[in-house]
Amino acid sequence: MEALVKSSSGLLSGDDPSGSNDFGREENGRASAQVNNGQAPIGIMIADDDEVLVDLYSKMLKDSYKIIGSFHNGLDLVRYVQANVAEIIQDYFVVVIVLDYQMPVMDGREAARRLRSFISTDLIKIVLATARPMAEDQESKRLFDYVLTKPFSVKKLLEAIERSVITTIAT
Repeated sequence: MEALVKSSSGLLSGDDPSGSNDFGREENGRASAQVNNGQAPIGIMIADDDEVLVDLYSKMLKDSYKIIGSFHNGLDLVRYVQANVAEIIQDYFVVVIVLDYQMPVMDGREAARRLRSFISTDLIKIVLATARPMAEDQESKRLFDYVLTKPFSVKKLLEAIERSVITTIAT
């Protein structure tokens, strides 16, 4: 049985919170260098107002990806990316943002809109993590590279990130 991401009240269900499946990993637990031919690392940013989930996502992903930062609302995320866009472009092959939909100050949809307004979709991929079902409208398809509905498994989160990165390589 695999771990499930829910919310801080019912966070994990299963045996292994580290997400020890083999998707996109080599035997040592590191992300495969084949994904981007050993170029710059793949960065991860996490934006969720649930501190327990931010900590969980970080623990699940730190062995495979470079965690750049975590944010508790969309506005802080957008401000960080705006202030550091040159370094992000220089230092990372691609950045995947795991973004909660419902947050205080600025929600995930507005944060995605703002991010998409000033940075290339080739450089930043957005994986939306939401507890509410999302209709597949045109704006959602443009804003989000992948949508995960909570609860989701560790395997699903890794798959969403991997698919986002592979899409970048293919383009």
